[in-house]
Amino acid sequence: MRWFALGMLLAGCAAPTTDMRPCATGDCAAEAKAEQTNKELRDDPFMQRVAFDFGCPIDSLTVTEFTPLSRGVTGCGKRATYAKRGNIGDDWVIDTPIAATPAK
Repeated sequence: MRWFALGMLLAGCAAPTTDMRPCATGDCAAEAKAEQTNKELRDDPFMQRVAFDFGCPIDSLTVTEFTPLSRGVTGCGKRATYAKRGNIGDDWVIDTPIAATPAK
């Protein structure tokens, strides 16, 4: 078992912690990148603001960047547009009211 754990560590599928598990998809690098991206999204003040406004988990939100100063967000059956206020920091404000996503 110890050799298996060492092999997993060397393959990049497990961190040197007590959580030694194989990669679910077999693509260890992609899984690690996705996990890092998800952590960055959870820590992003813009995403935290949107999740609060929508009453929706961050993982359920989709962001479309229209310009560096304008983003559209959909998730949990809702949609809204946000505009960046000023050029310093991450101060985003709702540019349109939160509305129900139109049925397709």
